[in-house]
Amino acid sequence: DRKQEVIARIPINLFMRGQRGPALQAAHQAEGLAKLNPVRLLAVTQFYLAIEDATEANRLAELTVQNAPDMAAAHQALGAARHIALRLDDAEAEYSKAVSLDAKSLSAKLAWADLQRAVGKNEAALAAYRQVFDSDPKNQSAIAGVILSLFELGRKDEANQQLNAILQDADKSRNLPLLVGAAYWLVAHGDATRALELAQKAVAIEPRYSWAQIAAARALAADKRPLDAERALRFARAYA
Repeated sequence: DRKQEVIARIPINLFMRGQRGPALQAAHQAEGLAKLNPVRLLAVTQFYLAIEDATEANRLAELTVQNAPDMAAAHQALGAARHIALRLDDAEAEYSKAVSLDAKSLSAKLAWADLQRAVGKNEAALAAYRQVFDSDPKNQSAIAGVILSLFELGRKDEANQQLNAILQDADKSRNLPLLVGAAYWLVAHGDATRALELAQKAVAIEPRYSWAQIAAARALAADKRPLDAERALRFARAYA
């Protein structure tokens, strides 16, 4: 209901304002109000996923699955929690279960594709990303996934061509997953200048996104600017 939806937003709003303690307290209170209602429990689980607290996210996601074993979103949340905890085989099983329960869920397909790319199964990831893109051509995660998979597969020219086209499109260029992911890949493959350019674009969009700051720090370190890199990491720690 509307009241519970508002309550579920309180923890993340507090957390994003730097109030970690009150945010966690609010999350515990929201869990108590959920009273084993799967939809409400899932809303609280999303908070722990957002702050990457794998222990609490796993606990609540497992509880949600126990109360709603046929709820695709619950299995997807449990997969995400296990993904964060690096229990990758378990995560893949949960993502697959989510897709089997709801074949139309683009978010579940994206989660499965992200995990395939994470473990180096880039051909499978690329195919899945393209399926999502075919269903939703404006989906930023699918666009990012296609380009990053192409980079990982060594199809650099094709990846750069698509990346450049995105960067020239005002509506599509504010793609955090793409900017940060490409920055990571580029700095790891010796192109610190381009990596820093993309990381700085990401930071300009959302300076509180810790991975954008970390990507920028890696590029700055590779560019022999350690003090600037340290500054970026100190800022990231405030939100990570």
